[in-house]
This record gives sequence, C-alpha cells and structure tokens, in this order.
Amino acid sequence: LASHRLSDLEATSLDLTNCEFSSSLTLKLTRPIREGVVYVEITAKVWYGSEFSIVGPDNRRFGISLSLDDDVNAQDSDSVMFQLDYPRYNIPSLTQRWAWGEEAVVGLLVDMSRGCAAFRLNGFDGPCVFFPLPALWKVHGVEIQMHSMPDMGNGGIDAPILFSCATRKPPPSLVALAPTTATDHVLSGVFTLNDRDEVGAG
Repeated sequence: LASHRLSDLEATSLDLTNCEFSSSLTLKLTRPIREGVVYVEITAKVWYGSEFSIVGPDNRRFGISLSLDDDVNAQDSDSVMFQLDYPRYNIPSLTQRWAWGEEAVVGLLVDMSRGCAAFRLNGFDGPCVFFPLPALWKVHGVEIQMHSMPDMGNGGIDAPILFSCATRKPPPSLVALAPTTATDHVLSGVFTLNDRDEVGAG
C-alpha cells in the first residue's frame, strides 16, 4: 500500500447530518483553479437558497442558486437563478430539475483559457457565462464555493445529509457551449429577469 502524509490527504466528502449550523457555512474546494479546463461534480442534498458559486480574486462570486419561483403570475415551482451581484436571473431550462430536500448533482465547468464557466444540474446543461472580469480572474485564479447547505435543525430534512465532490471528464455537450455575458443570455431567452430585481448590466 502506498503511504501518504496526513497533509496530503484531502476530504472528498463531508457528513453534515449533525452540523446544526450548516446553513450558515461556506464550503470551498481546497485548491484554487488557475489554468486549463476543470469539471467538478458536487453531490449534496439541497434546499431553497443552496448556492454553488465561482469566486474570483476580488471576492465577487457568480453561480447558480436554487430557489422557489413564487411569482404571482406563475405556479410555485423549484427554480434556479443565476447570480452575478444584482440583478438575479431565472434559468427556465433548469426549472423543476431538482427537488427540495433531495440529493442533487451540480456540475461546474471552469474554463480558465476562455475565461468562463458553465453549469449543469442533474444531467441537464445550463448556461455558459463569461467571468465578470475575465482578464483579472484568469491571472489570479478562481475558487468553487458552496453556501446555505441544509441542516437537521431547520426544515425537517431527512438524514443523512452528505456532501461530496469529484473531478470528472466534462460532458461534451457542456464543453461545446459558447460562452456569453448574462445580458446576452437575457436577449436570447436563456435567462429571464427575476421580477424581484431591477435590470442591470451583467
């Protein structure tokens, strides 16, 4: 058997079942991504507000957030928002692709060469979006972070609450997506403006 120093071992899974305040924790991968194309899959139980983000050196983050679409003109549904400061954008193609309190598989493809990231949820491709400051982020690298994970003390989530991540070969369909800005995604219909936020540049 190969021997490893303790400092060489990195956690690939966490048990948050008995973590009373996991909803307020920020989890992040131990190593920043500085070059190439990296695809990470995160498997975890999720609820409203669970967020999976790419974070730049300016601590600005963008990513997807799982939410409840409670628009008065639509039926309630488990929706997904893209967040880049404000405004937030709905992603219609990922609506009802996940369920509250159930396990979800979130894929994040980070392409440092093109300065963009693409998102995937339970096998369904989402958008590919340029970093907000591509030149700066490409030089300094980015982190993958997770926020607002479920906890046993609030909401009646069933045990166990497990979180795991793995680096995998990226799906060809995700690699083939052409990156663009959030504003251009709105114009093409990939994003729709969230009614609770004001229009802004993305």
